[in-house]
Amino acid sequence: IPDGSYKCRLILEDKAGNEAAYDQNFTVDLTPPSFKEVMISNPYFSPNGDGRKDFANILFRVSEPINFVSAEAAANNKNEILRKLDLIKTNDELQFSSLWDGKNKDNNVVADGKYSIKLSAQDLAGNFGLAFAEVETDTIPPVATVSQNLYAFSPNGDGLKDKVTFNYT
Repeated sequence: IPDGSYKCRLILEDKAGNEAAYDQNFTVDLTPPSFKEVMISNPYFSPNGDGRKDFANILFRVSEPINFVSAEAAANNKNEILRKLDLIKTNDELQFSSLWDGKNKDNNVVADGKYSIKLSAQDLAGNFGLAFAEVETDTIPPVATVSQNLYAFSPNGDGLKDKVTFNYT
């Protein structure tokens, strides 16, 4: 039977020919919920506490009303759950958001690397849907050295010390 809304009618008749009819509406739903508009601000983030890109913000929408939804941070093999993430329901009943601070369930910052955000949902009929989004943590700031050929210059066009050259590695 395909997905859709249906009506079942039960008609009873006794020996005397009296009838009674009972109608019951029901829905067939074999389709799992899907995730739409999965967006991650800061898919590359640095949970090092410096106040810059310390969180990955996950925003997603489900395709239909649901009984249950969750977001979890997982190791990149997607099987080892590192932490269950708190969800915030927006004004739109099908849209949710969550923040991951790069910490595991023991509240320790995870090692730098790639991780999965596992999204799961169960619809009203009991069908389960899954989706994954990738994030990467990087807590090590870049290191650079800069040198220049002049420490003072005069860009006045006279041909003497008009340009300074910077080198970096």
